[in-house]
Amino acid sequence: MSGALGDLGTFLPLLVGLVKIAGLDLGTTLLFTGIYNVITGLSFDIPMPVQPMKTIAAVALAEPGALTIPQIMAAGIFVSSCILAFGATGLMGLVTRLIPTAVIRGMQLGLGLQLALKGWQQVWYTNAKGPPTRQAWTPEGLVLGLAAVLFIFLTIYPRKKKQQDASNTHIATITEPSAPLEEGSDGDASGSGKKVEDEDEEQEEISVTVVTVENQNNSSILLPSTTSTPIQQKDRRTSFWQKALQPLWALGDAASAAISPPSNSDDSSPSSSSSSSSSKTPVICCSTASISTPLIPAALIIVVLGVILTIAFSPEVLSSLAIGPSTPQIIVPSALDWKTGILRAGLPQLPLTAFNSVLSVCQLAEQLFPTRPARPSTVAASVGAMNLFGCWFGAMPSCHGAGGLAGQVRFGARWGTAPVFLGLIKIGLSLLFGSSLFSLLQQFPTPLLGAMLVFAGMELAAVAKGQTGERGVAIMLFTAAVVLGMNNVAVGVISGLIAAYLLAARDYLVDYVYFLKNKGGSRRKRSAEAAV
Repeated sequence: MSGALGDLGTFLPLLVGLVKIAGLDLGTTLLFTGIYNVITGLSFDIPMPVQPMKTIAAVALAEPGALTIPQIMAAGIFVSSCILAFGATGLMGLVTRLIPTAVIRGMQLGLGLQLALKGWQQVWYTNAKGPPTRQAWTPEGLVLGLAAVLFIFLTIYPRKKKQQDASNTHIATITEPSAPLEEGSDGDASGSGKKVEDEDEEQEEISVTVVTVENQNNSSILLPSTTSTPIQQKDRRTSFWQKALQPLWALGDAASAAISPPSNSDDSSPSSSSSSSSSKTPVICCSTASISTPLIPAALIIVVLGVILTIAFSPEVLSSLAIGPSTPQIIVPSALDWKTGILRAGLPQLPLTAFNSVLSVCQLAEQLFPTRPARPSTVAASVGAMNLFGCWFGAMPSCHGAGGLAGQVRFGARWGTAPVFLGLIKIGLSLLFGSSLFSLLQQFPTPLLGAMLVFAGMELAAVAKGQTGERGVAIMLFTAAVVLGMNNVAVGVISGLIAAYLLAARDYLVDYVYFLKNKGGSRRKRSAEAAV
């Protein structure tokens, strides 16, 4: 329950701003985003968030009248159509290969720090941007925000526990392929044994992990656990695009290899060599263990406290509530609305949605839930389907986001039940009160939202700790610095890509020159031998 409310620090401020400034219908947005939450929770079985498209919202909130409701909807429909096309044609997989992991993590680091900074400004400053500082003892006071930050900090981060010495724990992975080896192959370390694979049938590999823990009596305890994971099946629908765009795939692999850390020389051992000839299910020891479920539902307590304070200090909001849902209206943008919405908000939003709402979410989900990864094509289809349905009725353009996923996980969400729970709440509030809830949300204490936003941003930025290699870390930090300095995710990602591909090009030129020198030396040596 608490985890379901973990991304409200980004959802509520943008929603309230769009309702107040742009005239968005709150009841309609709650209804459709609630439906989105329920469907995505059941489909992905992870706490997949539903958040506003931030660039579109930022353009609409920049100044009153910057975008009309039809123009906002046109921008959302345009972005969703592009993302859906990328996912359906397999081009999203190409984008995944062309963008190195270090660039994605740099974007996550920059966005996370931006969210945390924005949250802290909401806690500290009256206008949530800069001086003056908030007064101390008021319902919107500094003490309330700092107390919320301290409370969340002490509840969501668990105590350190004494762990078993890693030197006494031995983990071995035994992989049993479901398909037999070719006749005559011995499956040795040289990789001569090959699996007989049928591309038309899904294969399954069974990994048996045996953990041996030495206790004080020097005896051993065997803890076998068997897991089955399907090998990724070749997608027939995208095979044409993969073949046609093979040079671009190779280019992306070259860029990733250029900034990846060199392999350890010890990996040439027979045990590691054999792993190249038969796939293994990875044993992930720290990814799931590092996600500790908080015992105290911090986000739920913060939201309930905010509602109580709102009713206590602004009782007039109760009289403004009206029973009954709001009536959705069909929005049909004009030609001018399409042009303005696409040029002013749609095009700037497109790279952010592709990178943060699809690629970054999938990578973060794979890190947090390695047994339940989200595929880029599926996430792209989800983003496209949401807005191609809801935007025609005036619902806020929505997408998934790595920050929302990180926020929900940080506050305790682990399964798809969290967004389902949040979606049912949204649907219930929409059907019960409709757009009259805006008066309640408008008076919700901003410092409490800011406190939640701080930790959602910290969780998103924390994925940077997984980056290895000197080059990879440099690319990641450079990307994050540009994102922060320019306050533009697209510019940061493009800068990181340029840096990564420049490194790849430099390495290629150096290797090519070295090859030419060695080739020329070999020719001269052969000529000298022939003359003798």
